[in-house]
Amino acid sequence: HPLLGAYRLYFAVAATALTFQTCCCTREQGFVVLTACPAAGPLERICRDPVVKLSALLAALVHDLEHPGVNNTFLRSSDHPIVSKFGMESPSEHMHVSAFKNMLADPDINFLEGFQSSDHARVMDLVERTVLATDMSKHLTLVNAIMPIDDEHALRLRLALGMKIADLSHCVRNFRAHYVFVDMLKEEFYAQGDKERALNLSVSDGMDRMESYATVAGAQVNFLSLFIAPLFERWVEHNPTCFAAKELLILLQWNIQTWGLLAVKPAGPDYDDEPTRRPRRSTVHCLTPEARRQVLGMKSFSMVARSYGIEYEIQDIDSVLKELDAARTLSRKPLNGEPRRNSNAV
Repeated sequence: HPLLGAYRLYFAVAATALTFQTCCCTREQGFVVLTACPAAGPLERICRDPVVKLSALLAALVHDLEHPGVNNTFLRSSDHPIVSKFGMESPSEHMHVSAFKNMLADPDINFLEGFQSSDHARVMDLVERTVLATDMSKHLTLVNAIMPIDDEHALRLRLALGMKIADLSHCVRNFRAHYVFVDMLKEEFYAQGDKERALNLSVSDGMDRMESYATVAGAQVNFLSLFIAPLFERWVEHNPTCFAAKELLILLQWNIQTWGLLAVKPAGPDYDDEPTRRPRRSTVHCLTPEARRQVLGMKSFSMVARSYGIEYEIQDIDSVLKELDAARTLSRKPLNGEPRRNSNAV
């Protein structure tokens, strides 16, 4: 029976996921993205087509299937077998799609078998495109993409953005839940750093177990502000009548503020058992406040981009920093009525 096959697929995916919690969370948040604001939801209109809706839910379910626990940069630099099999371009994401297809090769799981050939082909095509769009190296390309006029291409972009929102949905959850996800992700990053060190590779930014907690919190502020906020802002721009889309952006800002509080280093002198390792005073301190903010912003951008394997151009840095400055200026303006209470506070 098709429903039994779908049931078996779900639990087969959950069994191979890094954590059952992660699998369930992405699926549930994907469903929220699909169904929020029934009258004018982000994907409600295009998902009136059951084939598209099924494709979106399947993509959310299998987008990290058999994840190797390391990023694409590590796979390429270590000559991993996954790269040998799937190529240099989005190797992990191609592997996820391949694993999904392999599961459907099992007659007990393949609930798509009874579909018309055209519907079957469209489901597989949309799932593959949507999963491939989760490659973080393409993050800025996706965020900066202009909504196409052509309906089919617009549908693909909306599905890709919706998948990104669901994939990164922990960033807009209650801070305690968000913190748990970040903690799990950092352990995955540290495990990759251990592997890089064992292979005599340069340890990637943000993957060294010796980093301080204030450094972790500061990196989260930079990551959420420079890369995640623009994604959610684009989601709002593409869905201007959806209250839920705007609410997600508000929740993200609360989490950024909370990380900012945790990023504050304790007052007092720094002590180091190895004084020779202490960095020299940077020439950044000699710059004007505006120039200093620009240099530090560029440094933060490039460091976080390298950590997550995000491809970028110099103009991308300038564009994001200008948007961030504009957002900060807007946030300083007084609001009508009482300020909203932060329900995400620790």
